[in-house]
Amino acid sequence: MICHKTGRIQIHIPKTGGISIRRAIFRKLKTDRYMHINPLHPRVKKYWDSYFTFTFVRNPFDRLLSIYSFTMDLKNPLSKNNKPFIQTMREKNMTFEEFVYTLYKSKSMRFFQRFKPQIHWLQPEGQNIKFDFIGRLESIQNDYMKLCDLLQIKEPLPLPNANKSTNRDIKYKKYYTPEMQKMVSELYNKDFKFLKYKF
Repeated sequence: MICHKTGRIQIHIPKTGGISIRRAIFRKLKTDRYMHINPLHPRVKKYWDSYFTFTFVRNPFDRLLSIYSFTMDLKNPLSKNNKPFIQTMREKNMTFEEFVYTLYKSKSMRFFQRFKPQIHWLQPEGQNIKFDFIGRLESIQNDYMKLCDLLQIKEPLPLPNANKSTNRDIKYKKYYTPEMQKMVSELYNKDFKFLKYKF
């Protein structure tokens, strides 16, 4: 997401609260919407050093559970890139444990946009990308207010769904067996190291 009028770039990592942040920050401003692209994308890279850049991140355990729930929800449309696999997930009524195991075993699945580790957007191709602000979903309300302060937004809009992070760590932990925890720790190893998240 790029707003040339205000000189802002939001890197939207899937399932990290990006839509709520986008609606609150950009409001009705004219923007170029490039969903889920990373800082090295040509449409973003040329403005990176002169615009204010920000993103939000999330505990990989919690994020993966959210991705699974979103994928299995029949109210959500099937995206073109993921459609065959998602259709299979729904037809088999795949459990979260089966999903984690399948993701762990299937290298091709990991190329799907929503399953990629957050490091893909934070340090694409191993490059050390500098963001002006990185917020966390676990503290989204406080971090949103910090972001508004940095952007000099004097009257911030209420942040939609900001309270969904309450007791989030308790909610996701009960869905993981020790074996699942081990697989996810391996799959998203770089995220855990870079973002310093733990189970």
